[in-house]
Order: sequence, then structure tokens, then C-alpha cells
Amino acid sequence: MDHAGEWKTALPTKLDSLHQSKIDKLKSLHGAEFSSRYNLDQVSGHKDAVSLFERYAKGGDDPNLKEWAEKTLPTLWHHLEMAQEMAAGKPVESTRCRS
Repeated sequence: MDHAGEWKTALPTKLDSLHQSKIDKLKSLHGAEFSSRYNLDQVSGHKDAVSLFERYAKGGDDPNLKEWAEKTLPTLWHHLEMAQEMAAGKPVESTRCRS
């Protein structure tokens, strides 16, 4: 079900201070330090996304948005799994992504 244009919201034009500080930190790192921080940030970000979508799928107030959150969760879980594998130093094949 496509609901494009159904929801009206203002999108942010810049990152909030927490996320900007993460970008700034990454800019200062190189090599293994960069990779390690990037991988940890990916795991953290995907955990946050899964949590947000799970909460909305269970208790959100817009039925269409709840349905979309529920349908999107398997992809987010898969991306979290890939981020965790990457952080653990396991090779992650892009062809495995189902999104």
C-alpha cells in the first residue's frame, strides 16, 4: 500500500547536535579507528531504528503508519544483523541485503 504524500511533516534541514557530533568524531578518525567507530555507530543506529519501529508498530496512533512500520521491521532487523556482523569483523555481502 503506497501512502506517498499522505503524511505532511517538515523534514529537518540539518542534523541535531548528537548526530552532528558523531559525524565530527568520524571526520577526525582514520583507518582502523574510523572503521571501529563507524561499525559501532551503525549497530547503535540500527538498534535505535528497530526500537522506534517496534514501538510504533505496537502502539502508534496512525493505522497506516503502524502498518508501514510493521512491514519495514524485517528489513531493519536484517540491516541490524548485517551491522552486527560487520562490527564483529565478519564479511558482509551486499547481495544478502533484502531491502
